[in-house]
Amino acid sequence: MPPRSNKKLKLMAAESGEDRISALSDTAIHRVLSFLPVYEAVQTCLLARRWRQIWKSMPVLCVEVARRSPAEFNKFVNHLLFFRDQTPLDEFEVRTRMAYNASADSVEPVRYLQMWIRYALMRKVLVLRVRFGYLDKRPRFFNGPLISQDLVTLELYGVVLDRCSMDFSRCPLLEDLEISHCRISAHKMSSQSIRRLWIHSSEFPNAARLQVLAPNLFALRLERNDGLTPFLGSMPLLVKAYVALERRSLSIWHCCRRTDQGLYCNLDLCIDCYDSEKCVVFGGLSNATKIKLKIIGRWSSENIFKRDLKWCPPFSKLKTLVLDDWVVDVANCDVRGLICFLQLTPILEKLILDIYEEITFEKKIDKSCSLVEQFIPSEHFKIVQVTCSKDAKNVHKLVETLIACGIPTDIINIRRRKVVEMLQW
Repeated sequence: MPPRSNKKLKLMAAESGEDRISALSDTAIHRVLSFLPVYEAVQTCLLARRWRQIWKSMPVLCVEVARRSPAEFNKFVNHLLFFRDQTPLDEFEVRTRMAYNASADSVEPVRYLQMWIRYALMRKVLVLRVRFGYLDKRPRFFNGPLISQDLVTLELYGVVLDRCSMDFSRCPLLEDLEISHCRISAHKMSSQSIRRLWIHSSEFPNAARLQVLAPNLFALRLERNDGLTPFLGSMPLLVKAYVALERRSLSIWHCCRRTDQGLYCNLDLCIDCYDSEKCVVFGGLSNATKIKLKIIGRWSSENIFKRDLKWCPPFSKLKTLVLDDWVVDVANCDVRGLICFLQLTPILEKLILDIYEEITFEKKIDKSCSLVEQFIPSEHFKIVQVTCSKDAKNVHKLVETLIACGIPTDIINIRRRKVVEMLQW
């Protein structure tokens, strides 16, 4: 029997007078409405008597700044939250997805942002997203520490975080925090519950470093940020970490902004550089089992990684390590920094070296290793993988240098890179 056409099905439904969608449970209808823009979800109140009140208990709200005047947008959102009932929120999101033609007051489209956030927190929101990517001026996220006994996930894009807005100590269930394209001028980020932290493409304008105090962190990702690299406190439960610094950013340097101002900076004593500790990054990463460290662009002979390497504690749990050119002086094929790193990793199993530049080493191999003790790999050390592009020449010279420093030949493997490979999370 041939399948019935859609017209016949619609005609049969109309003749029977049966409204199958309205017969669904509230939970199923809420699920359907969660895929609609909030403007369209509210308009479903015109469909039938069954739909008049159902939008008021939607557990998922995504409010998007549309192509309408700021006054209309603010009025709509304020009325939406005022007429909504007291049903708890699973997710609440405020965002801009398209270019917005703002008025002279670029803050007008988000004038009531903090009031909306307070409403979401009062409704026990589990997932909170604030994403503003096209406004001329970044709005301030919140005027104080967040207080919520229910918040689990927080995603921020294009906002200003200052004062106490990064104090999450009163959010005991918060586990996932993503901060992107934000301006972070707070001095401290503290949380006893955060498990996964990702800060990328953000700006740190302060002369002093942001202190990250998250002792229960499981996974950390710091990538392409501008300004001083955050100081990482003790993270005894950390498993995975990825730190990528921009070559053009101040984050690559070990020194503070004093040098930009023509002032003297004593690296060992400067409180802006290291506070009370010698290490900025490696002290917090010392308990991780998988680490990737990268400098995007041509590396510098002096950077915060090499500075930290002189003072960091042993990486007693590290099993997988991914490094790029910064740890090797490619011009002279000097691997002393790499050997020092390996001496701090007693149970390391896998080392991956990502080489992007051509090696122009012309000296004798023995001379490059004369100042370094012979490296004796532990029984756990299984493989050294040298990953290079097709354009990277003379990689065999680097391999010969590694062998001269004590790394066995049988565990070294050369692999050509076809695509840019990232650490798997």
